[in-house]
Amino acid sequence: QVLKATGADGVMIGRAAQGRPWIFQEIAHYLQYGHTAPTLKSEKIHSILTQHIKALHDFYGELAGVRIARKHIGWYLKTQEYWLPEIKKINYLDSPVEQLEALGNILSNIKELEQSEINYLPQNAKTLPVVPISEPLSF
Repeated sequence: QVLKATGADGVMIGRAAQGRPWIFQEIAHYLQYGHTAPTLKSEKIHSILTQHIKALHDFYGELAGVRIARKHIGWYLKTQEYWLPEIKKINYLDSPVEQLEALGNILSNIKELEQSEINYLPQNAKTLPVVPISEPLSF
């Protein structure tokens, strides 16, 4: 509606994309179909995060890659306040292997918690709230 009303050729996304690189697919889906995209499962988010962190390590090297990955991990997991102490520990790790192992532990714990919460959802609830997306992403 805003694009039509203003005649703008585009919009600036900015910080909304930090930790949510699939936001561009969400927007494209909405503009094409007029409704929000199907939800993205947490396993897919975890897979995207892990692939992204590995790509940062590969591209920037061991030292810079680990340091740059810290902020990306924080952006992806900013809604996971329960795990904040564990997430903060990642900021003190200097090895890509240690960083990925610690991240894997956090993601496994999040998955276990989600699975246990699913058992307590009301009968009419199908899933926990997750991020919407149109298609699987690949890096």
